[in-house]
Amino acid sequence: MRTLIPFLAMTLALAGCAQPDAVEATPATEAEPAPLYVVSRDPHQAQRMVSFRDNEDPILRGLARGEIRAGDPIEPLVTMMNLRLHCQVTRSGEFVTLHSDPTGYGGTFLIAMNSKLVFARTSSCVYKDLFFNGLTEAARNAHDVGYSAEMDKLIALRNPPAPAK
Repeated sequence: MRTLIPFLAMTLALAGCAQPDAVEATPATEAEPAPLYVVSRDPHQAQRMVSFRDNEDPILRGLARGEIRAGDPIEPLVTMMNLRLHCQVTRSGEFVTLHSDPTGYGGTFLIAMNSKLVFARTSSCVYKDLFFNGLTEAARNAHDVGYSAEMDKLIALRNPPAPAK
């Protein structure tokens, strides 16, 4: 029996190391454009997604539970988050951007185009998790230009020029 136990342990350990048969790769016919954001291959992403389902932030919780999806209207979310201090809504042209950041380390970022959600991600100083991204590169660039202009206006309001002496 003593010699059987080490043998069984070695057999089980080696069985986990077995390599699957190689699969022949098929060449791509067309080059696909690179994604704007790469979905994390972080092994902890699944654990974070589970923890997000019970998060106190209703937007992050709704994204993780699948209750908030691409194509949903953004205005109910804006209304729900209107009174929260850590939430900022920016409107620029056809885009509405909602940024909820209760921790100050990244937060949840939603973009709607023509009032419908097209982009959602959450991040911290150590991760960036993408829920969905339906923005084309041209739409993303248009959003970024408008968003930057609105942020510049906000900064100017918060930091007025010093009075002349």
